[in-house]
Amino acid sequence: KLSSFSPQNLSNLVWSFASLRQSHEALFEAAQSELSSRIGEFDAQGLCMMASNFAPAGMKRPEIFELIGEAAVKKLESFKARDLASIASAFASASQQASRLFNAVASESQQKL
Repeated sequence: KLSSFSPQNLSNLVWSFASLRQSHEALFEAAQSELSSRIGEFDAQGLCMMASNFAPAGMKRPEIFELIGEAAVKKLESFKARDLASIASAFASASQQASRLFNAVASESQQKL
């Protein structure tokens, strides 16, 4: 059961399949569902990791990026500089148009300079 996985373990599982370009629809669907129900448990690094891990998975899942993007916008003040760069990079790699997220990342980045 994926519900017993910590956010880190869930992210690692998705990463292992994505890094090998192994598209396992049932696993990604279950991971997406688990992320949706537990999005509040993911910190800045966890959100970045999930976005980065889903980006190369070869699956068009705009809804997962919408979910991650909305959660990230709410938590951007807690993002370190590397997290800001990581979330922007993940969305760009997945060709996700997330203007609200990118505008918020730009604003937060300027404040951290």
